[in-house]
Amino acid sequence: MIGEKWHEITYASDFIGQPGTLVPGVKRYLLVATDEESRTNRVGKLADFVFSLEEQKLPDVSGGTPATKVIVKAGHVEIVGESGVTPFKLIRVLQDQGFIRQTSTARLRQFDELLARLYGSNAHSPQMLSTVE
Repeated sequence: MIGEKWHEITYASDFIGQPGTLVPGVKRYLLVATDEESRTNRVGKLADFVFSLEEQKLPDVSGGTPATKVIVKAGHVEIVGESGVTPFKLIRVLQDQGFIRQTSTARLRQFDELLARLYGSNAHSPQMLSTVE
């Protein structure tokens, strides 16, 4: 069943199809596309699939600044997160692209605690999150 706001987030919505112009202060922006088609559950059916890569091909925002595009092999919930599912892959992309700072080793425990409060889990994966000394 499709939710009532589905039309607002699909490639067919006005907001997505005609994004408008960036405000002058924006120097760069990121488009994270998820390759969800490889995500299957244990009986071989698609799991955590919302949008195909084709549906995520979007026009650039006007204003001369092209998006940095990153494709991540991840399901939709793996990227956006939800209760019990921390979006480690999105955090990693944002860190790797310089949109958020790497987590220092000294602050890793506090970062884990914050993620646990936000997502209700305490599953830190050191290989997913970059750290700096």
